[in-house]
Amino acid sequence: MRSAIEDAAQYHKTLIITVHRTQTTARDRPGYPMQTFRQIVDAARASGLPVRTLSQLDTTFGVKSSNTVTVRPGEPPLITVRLAATPARRSGGFLA
Repeated sequence: MRSAIEDAAQYHKTLIITVHRTQTTARDRPGYPMQTFRQIVDAARASGLPVRTLSQLDTTFGVKSSNTVTVRPGEPPLITVRLAATPARRSGGFLA
């Protein structure tokens, strides 16, 4: 990651870092550690790169957006499927 940050700073390029499911507390589902994410952001700032969200980047380039986040309760599954693999009846193991 550090070399990607250094390259973006040296060549004046946009570096987009995508992190899914950041784990910010011990109660969160397992995910990317917040401490590591902060280290990446700090390294980018220290190299002189501006740190922005994607929405902020869009605004920088004049892209108008109406981003909204909607949270709704989960719904139980309508169907449950169980799959099991069994060895093929010929030599060679499982079917590919």
